[in-house]
Amino acid sequence: AFYFDNSYASKPLVYVGTIGVMPKTYLNKPSHLKKAHPKDQVIIIGGGVGQDGIHGATFSSMDIDENAPATAVQIGDPFMQRKVRDFIKEASTLGLYSSITDNGAGGISSSVGEMAEQSGGVTIDLEKCHTKYQGLRPYEIMISESQERMTLAAPKENINELKKLASKYDVPISVIGEFNDSGLLIANYYGEEVCRLSMNFLHNGLPQMKLRADSFTEIKNVNWLNQIKKKYPMPKTAKELIKAVEKVISSHNVCSKESLIRQYDHEVGAATTHKAFTGKYQIPVNNSGAIKLSNYGGEKGNAISVACGLAPRVAKYSPYLMAQMSIDECMRNLVSTGVDPNYICLLDNFCWPNPIESDDNPDARNRLGALVESCKGLYEAAITYESPIVSGKDSMKNGFNGLNNMGKKLNFSILPTLLITGMGKVECRNLTSSHFKNKEDLIYEVGEDANGLLASEFAEFFAGDFKLPQINCRKNHSLYQKLHQLIKTGIINSCHDVSEGGVCTTLLESSFASGLGFDVDLNHNTCLKLFSESPGRFIITINKEDREKLEKNLNTYRFLGKVSDKIKMKTEFGNIELKMNALKEIWNSRFNSNLNNGGFHVS
Repeated sequence: AFYFDNSYASKPLVYVGTIGVMPKTYLNKPSHLKKAHPKDQVIIIGGGVGQDGIHGATFSSMDIDENAPATAVQIGDPFMQRKVRDFIKEASTLGLYSSITDNGAGGISSSVGEMAEQSGGVTIDLEKCHTKYQGLRPYEIMISESQERMTLAAPKENINELKKLASKYDVPISVIGEFNDSGLLIANYYGEEVCRLSMNFLHNGLPQMKLRADSFTEIKNVNWLNQIKKKYPMPKTAKELIKAVEKVISSHNVCSKESLIRQYDHEVGAATTHKAFTGKYQIPVNNSGAIKLSNYGGEKGNAISVACGLAPRVAKYSPYLMAQMSIDECMRNLVSTGVDPNYICLLDNFCWPNPIESDDNPDARNRLGALVESCKGLYEAAITYESPIVSGKDSMKNGFNGLNNMGKKLNFSILPTLLITGMGKVECRNLTSSHFKNKEDLIYEVGEDANGLLASEFAEFFAGDFKLPQINCRKNHSLYQKLHQLIKTGIINSCHDVSEGGVCTTLLESSFASGLGFDVDLNHNTCLKLFSESPGRFIITINKEDREKLEKNLNTYRFLGKVSDKIKMKTEFGNIELKMNALKEIWNSRFNSNLNNGGFHVS
């Protein structure tokens, strides 16, 4: 997923997630249980320690300025990563270690410190660590976040077997100390003690911060470009409506990202059973991807689907609503793929402007108020959708404080941003794609009526007295369960969630993927119906003989029209016909190629 906003110039965000798969048991023991025991050896495997990655974690949570450290960025080594992965897989199968932790934030200080809590203490010799080069100081070895390194706790009698395995996979291995129950973390460097911390202080010694939050007030746009953004008046004619469609589908957040996505292999392992792209032309995206579990030892016919949701622009007006809309979009992406809404787990990932008060941060209390409101919304939505939040992350100081290229002081921050990632169980036979399938299929909008244009992509370009969308998570949860049951019966031919760009985008993406058009009635409140991004809605298609079955089992729907060979809309400004190839060129040209626009007919 990609999301664009000028505020991210202060701190571009990159979210990355990984799904791990493991057997339920290893050697007749539950595979998730791990514990470092006293007398277990401290073992570091993988790449060497270097200055790259020093203060990487703290850098990710600080404002960027001209003094940002170059060493904060780690240097990756995918070849070592693969060798380490293969080593761990065999070592775990053989039961050669008691506990394992990655060297992420804080490096050895964090991984060894966390595992020492299991045993009660640890002593390590830093000079025994495998390094990339000479000259590293003890504290650099201790806190470097250089990549592709894991920390193991293993019984002393297993060391020789681990070293043989490391030689087999060409993985560096270092035995750097021993876990104990001393209540202390002690680090030595060539016989000299350079660190002595009590385990209690290490894990409980940080004083609890006491911060003050104000009731949230609307976040004003920061015009760091020194440009006044002019907005168009609301469309009042058919031609102006067509221009609005052009504007929205060509915007950064709505247009095709195909060339960006295809730069990377998104089907490694050939287990992707629900692809990133869909339809005859494999251009528009599916709602979510799905990975076959049988490739990883799971049951045949089962898959997991992965999706995300975020609505940072809504945070300017209501962080509470932003959090709920993010969860809702993620849920709908999964449900529209065929996922059972009763088997969805979530992950929250906060990236926030600095909420700590200082002379340079006068908006801190409002930012903290926004965080409080978003947490309330997040909690209530997760409880209502009965979807547990099983993991998460946060980064709380995202902004820029420095000088622009004219030497003038510049201080601005990102929008409060919450990414929700979801994973759900789906049977491969129930997988549903987003593209139109058959001419004459009936098109329905499922969910509550469109109810707000504020914070939409449309509102970025057009001026009006717009209202925020509304959400009813309880009604939505009930709807998603009913829709899932209909998907299981096989009567839903296509299902696509309504998000960025509104129904306009949803219809066109489903059309571009198949080459089939649509003939729909949007005669009243056309702009609201076409461009609102209010949550809880889908566009679905069914065979015309299934109409009674659908309407009998759903109570929140609107019949829009049917799939056809052309794109036609009945609007309050008249009947409009749009040429598919011209629209596709506009939608596809921003990142992919320089294509010509034009080619519309108005009646």
